[in-house]
Amino acid sequence: MTLLRAITRGLLALPFLALATQACVRLDEPDSFPCSTPDDCLANETCGSAGRCIARGSCNENIDCQDAEYCLNQECVPAECTQDPTPACGSYKCNSYERSCYKSCAGDYQCNAGYLCDGTACRPFANLANGSPCKYAFDCTSKICCINTSHLCSLTCSP
Repeated sequence: MTLLRAITRGLLALPFLALATQACVRLDEPDSFPCSTPDDCLANETCGSAGRCIARGSCNENIDCQDAEYCLNQECVPAECTQDPTPACGSYKCNSYERSCYKSCAGDYQCNAGYLCDGTACRPFANLANGSPCKYAFDCTSKICCINTSHLCSLTCSP
């Protein structure tokens, strides 16, 4: 009789053994399971850019966040801006990759329309005609301000 019980118990355990060898069970959190769509992840997770399940609201890069957010220290936070033009950035353009306003400039491409990069700051473009008093070359349509002599916009400056 004991042999029969042992065989019966063994037969009853076979389906559980088969299930355990074929199923993937998450035991510890947080896990980083591979995914290709959000449906591959748990309800409180999404499929991150690296092809791994990540907690909703966390990120590896901006693409893991909603359109109006960006990734900062692996957390999705509200974006300062998402595209140009935006009044939120003032004289600077929006860095659409970083989803934040430029804070300084290295060239005119970082300044909004009507502004030019003057060293590291975006200044309003005055668009003054030749012969007009000026302080900076950016003030003049010709981009030449004779600051060493006349302080007038000109096509050329005489020594």
